[in-house]
Amino acid sequence: MIDFSKAKSPEFWKEVRENAAYAPLIEQVRSYYKPDDALDFGVLKFSARFKYYKDGDRSTFEKPYFHRRRDLSALAILALIEPEREDYIERINDLMFAICDEYSWCLAAHTRTSPGEAAKDPYNVDLFNAETAAMMTLLCEVLGDRIAPAVKERTEIEVRRRVIEPFKACPQPGELNHNNWSAVVSGGTAICFHFLDPESFDGVIERFKASLFDFIDSYENDGTCTEGFSYWIYGFGYFLFLADLVREHTGGTLDVFKEEKVQRMATFPQRCFLPPSKETLSFADGTTKGLVDIGCWYFLCREYPDTVTPLTREQLYLWPGNVGFQYYLRSFLAFDPVLSVPEKSEIRDYVLPDARQVVILKETYACTAKSGNNAEQHNHNDVGHFIFADEDGQALCDLGAGLYTREYFKNETRYQIFCNRSKGHSVPIFDGAEQKAGAEFQGSFAYENSTLTMELAAAYGLDALKSCLRTINFDDTGITLTDCFDYKGQMVTERFVTKREPSVEKGCITIGRTRLVFDPAVTPKVHTETHDLHGFKGDSVPVYCIDFDLPATAKEFSLRVEVCK
Repeated sequence: MIDFSKAKSPEFWKEVRENAAYAPLIEQVRSYYKPDDALDFGVLKFSARFKYYKDGDRSTFEKPYFHRRRDLSALAILALIEPEREDYIERINDLMFAICDEYSWCLAAHTRTSPGEAAKDPYNVDLFNAETAAMMTLLCEVLGDRIAPAVKERTEIEVRRRVIEPFKACPQPGELNHNNWSAVVSGGTAICFHFLDPESFDGVIERFKASLFDFIDSYENDGTCTEGFSYWIYGFGYFLFLADLVREHTGGTLDVFKEEKVQRMATFPQRCFLPPSKETLSFADGTTKGLVDIGCWYFLCREYPDTVTPLTREQLYLWPGNVGFQYYLRSFLAFDPVLSVPEKSEIRDYVLPDARQVVILKETYACTAKSGNNAEQHNHNDVGHFIFADEDGQALCDLGAGLYTREYFKNETRYQIFCNRSKGHSVPIFDGAEQKAGAEFQGSFAYENSTLTMELAAAYGLDALKSCLRTINFDDTGITLTDCFDYKGQMVTERFVTKREPSVEKGCITIGRTRLVFDPAVTPKVHTETHDLHGFKGDSVPVYCIDFDLPATAKEFSLRVEVCK
């Protein structure tokens, strides 16, 4: 259980200040506090908000929107650690008042109305309306009388107006979304009810329960989050808030932490790290730079001491989040300064038949591969795709999430974006044709005796493609990939994707510490694409596509991938 009352104890924060074990957490909070009056207190402009409707641009509005929330979140923790800093409190009051002034706490990208119906926007309980309301509620609860009475009163009015009353009035679209939304919308809202309107909690608890089970059902039975690593941190992180509050309000009669599937969901991050690299599995809208939120992981270590494996210090951090205060607070409350952590990651294999994925870890490399289907949450068309990582990171990579725009989330345009389409993955291309989006476009999966076999033909929906059997054999030094295809066309292109510039020689391609060994009679071609990284800056990185063009009559292609000696 998360004991929020402890956050109001000066003795607790004195322990935080004086115990050196908390120093890394405090340092991270300080690094997140980046005051900028232009972003914090400037009006969130109409022109910036409505750029989304005009041209799909989210970043222009979201940069100042999230900056003031992250700044406020970090500052509030610092104010708890350093109670003598009245200047912190003055700025907190100013920031809270500025957030109360905002036309809507909901993003334009999440409004259910057109610009002509914009007056309804403040009452749509989307992810960030719920998160903002939860943050503002907890700030008032934890900082108490240090918040100016007028700010505190206005904050409560705004939380009730924007979240509590709309939630009471009618179901919100996001509360049964079968993905991270179910947990975030209901988890953030539950925090508001718990502290500001506890007498009404029982009146909406059946909807909170429904959100819990909808979220649980969105995961594969083996506990895999197909949305990607970052979305486990985000969605499952709010699931913990929601499940914990429901458990408290039912006196423990509904405790979803006892569900075996939830225990499997809790261990998902253990399967995402790819030692000997420091990177993570980045399927779907994931990231290669994943780390696990400290508060979330320590909470789970207490819930599941026998199944949740302690992670290394390098794999844990204070997750900055979108609206960070509730995460920061939980991290300090849940952190155990005496819990021992391992120095190295566990080296073991994971076979995940429901997600149709394997994660194979060896001393010198890590490899993970998937079949699945092309209608997964935050889907990329990537049936048969794989990642090969060496000590320096992903050599053959999965690009993960791209830059979030309106077009990124529209079915008509999503698979024109390089990182989402199958041409942005290490899978075959048939006379220029790539995989299609939809649940029926899928692959089979079988793993036995260190060999993974996937039939990929159905993912392409081509009458001329009768079979495309991909086999990956794993051994101690690398993998051997073999594709056998029955294709009544002209040309098969075997594509492999990397962010490292390759060096091509006869029969061998070197990409950093990794090399690809192939039939020297085949000459690969290398060309460059661009990947726009997810984030406010939208930075671009070059991506190298290594293509082997083969006549369809060849019937088979084989490649050895191994770490250079």
